[in-house]
Amino acid sequence: MSNHLLDITQENVNSIYLNLFLNSTLHEINYQTQKILKERQLSNLYLQPVREFIRINCFEDIDLGSIATHFNYNKSYLSRKYKKVMGIGIKQQINKFRISRAEYLLSNTSLTVQEISSQIGFNDEKYFMRLFRKNTNSTPSEYRKLYSQRHFNKE
Repeated sequence: MSNHLLDITQENVNSIYLNLFLNSTLHEINYQTQKILKERQLSNLYLQPVREFIRINCFEDIDLGSIATHFNYNKSYLSRKYKKVMGIGIKQQINKFRISRAEYLLSNTSLTVQEISSQIGFNDEKYFMRLFRKNTNSTPSEYRKLYSQRHFNKE
């Protein structure tokens, strides 16, 4: 289509034809875009229960295998499809939910880093600290210092 558009402009064809051609090209692009978006929405809808299952169970010892078994999917199919549709891998999704909970616990409780690590599903405190730093650019202790000193007006 782009080659045809170049040919039309170089030949000084009637502007009405050029406008019609551009209009039909834009219509085709719009149609294809709507088709892709609708397919993604449908894919997202059938993977939404998987995301909710991960959110609810992320603090337990879950992995790709247990999630795939729960939903009767093949592990590699589920992994590939989830990453394609949701834009994030299953392990990263689990860790994202866990880190989000850790941020809340660090800023709103006085639990130790070890207790928080254990509570959100990490057996290894050092791994939790590395992952936390990777995701937030601060250590759990630094995060607590920065965000636990929020003051709210009491009226």
